[in-house]
Amino acid sequence: MNTITKAIVSLLAITTSASAGWIASIYPENSGYPGMARIQYSAERSEGDATFGEALKQLEKQGLLDRLKTITIHLFFREADFQKELFSALERSVPTALQEALQSSGNVNNPKIRKLYKPFMEAVLVTTMVKEISSALDGHSLKIAGASGEKFMLFKEKEQLRFFCGLILEIEKVAEPNAPGNSR
Repeated sequence: MNTITKAIVSLLAITTSASAGWIASIYPENSGYPGMARIQYSAERSEGDATFGEALKQLEKQGLLDRLKTITIHLFFREADFQKELFSALERSVPTALQEALQSSGNVNNPKIRKLYKPFMEAVLVTTMVKEISSALDGHSLKIAGASGEKFMLFKEKEQLRFFCGLILEIEKVAEPNAPGNSR
């Protein structure tokens, strides 16, 4: 890790997940996703369940697990460890592109920021927090199909550079090996 990235990572002092919660819900019929289930990460422990696994069990108890299509995790960006893992992964995979982005304006329209989008989404999928979600999904024949985000940017808050976007994990059912259409 180079000096700039080390300085950014060492300065991150963001809230921890010890006080976070997970909210399982169904989109209303009048939304763009009628009847679809989602689990959303909340920075407030007073909301939802204490763990992702508990929120997943809530959907299962209600018979709604097959409707789970998204997990909204944009508030992970408040987590220091999550930011640290992202910066570290990008430093390893695309160090030049990261340095160019760090030295430029971090807005969504900046081509140097847009260049990081795909490696960033790949980095999201290998973070500890997302791996834990993936592990919990495994027990329910579900998997993370990918990550996507809107308004991907790098901004400065309290003299610290941070990534941010409306971050969503896309969920799909794991195909059963002997199901029709899966034969080779």
